[in-house]
Amino acid sequence: MVVPWVVSEELWERIEPLLPVRPAARTGPKPLPDRAVLQGILFVLYTGIGGEDLPQELGFGSGMTCWRRLRDWQEAGVFAKLHEVLLAELNAAAAIDWSRACVGASHVRAKKGGPDTGPSPVDRGKTGSKHHLICDGGGIPLAVTLTGGNRNDITQLIPLLEAIPPVRGRRGRPRRKPDALVADRGDDHDRDRDLLQRRGIRPLISRRGTRDNNQTVRWGVEQTLALLHQFRRLATHWERRTDIHHGFLALATSLIYWRRLTKTTCQELLMRGAGFVASRPDSGPVLGPSLYLPAKHLHAREIAAACGSASSTSCSRTNTPAPDQSAITASMSYRSRTQLLRQLLLPALV
Repeated sequence: MVVPWVVSEELWERIEPLLPVRPAARTGPKPLPDRAVLQGILFVLYTGIGGEDLPQELGFGSGMTCWRRLRDWQEAGVFAKLHEVLLAELNAAAAIDWSRACVGASHVRAKKGGPDTGPSPVDRGKTGSKHHLICDGGGIPLAVTLTGGNRNDITQLIPLLEAIPPVRGRRGRPRRKPDALVADRGDDHDRDRDLLQRRGIRPLISRRGTRDNNQTVRWGVEQTLALLHQFRRLATHWERRTDIHHGFLALATSLIYWRRLTKTTCQELLMRGAGFVASRPDSGPVLGPSLYLPAKHLHAREIAAACGSASSTSCSRTNTPAPDQSAITASMSYRSRTQLLRQLLLPALV
């Protein structure tokens, strides 16, 4: 059984170089390995239990040890650097949709109070907080902020945009802004529209008193907020210290990045087996690890060329007739294209 809080080798290879070097202690017990402590933090993040309730049988150390490491790593900027590394890989894979970005917010209960909390207008004045999120057109989170439950969404539109880290992975300067910004009527303000236009961003913000026409394209931010709150530690704001909650938020966001990368690994293997490099008309040539591109973004002739090269290689090995490339048409669904790619390209990998 695969448990979600176990750190894989591939993910650990990206995290380990970012961790600060701990000075060797002359006396006292030997500190626990960082990987084991990170798994203890993930156990708390997934299950939502208190740190003092962390089972010692798991070998992840005590809850206080996990709390101290999370504090130190957040202070050292480990998770911010991890965001830049994973976002660069996603950008190199042409998986980030820069054509638009969506913003949204969600309220969570704050049981213990503390900074960035306030009386919630949607929860009978009980103490709560808000998670403000900006994501790309496909639901990849770009930045998350935390405010009190009584803060208006308008106050966080520009800070969210400024919180986007520089995203590398492509030729040229790192990118930090989308082409357009989609928001609901809660973010309606002419001042923000002017600021967005000055930055070269097209504002797509619904007007108050009118019908919200952006609901069909705002599914990404709502889905990402739901993914964040599937981590039980984030569904309720338990921490009195803001930096600890920000650490959990950053770690959960990194896990969402990692899920996106691992889901596209199959497509990378298939395309590399065919010796095929893909490109998108709207983003130019893909650089670096460029073969994470989903099949739905490939043109019919590109798929036919990839399948033709792979099928000729696999059929020469197995002495079987090559498949008919005319079966690959632009009208095929995403599932049909993916299944056909697997049938034609997997033998080439053997």
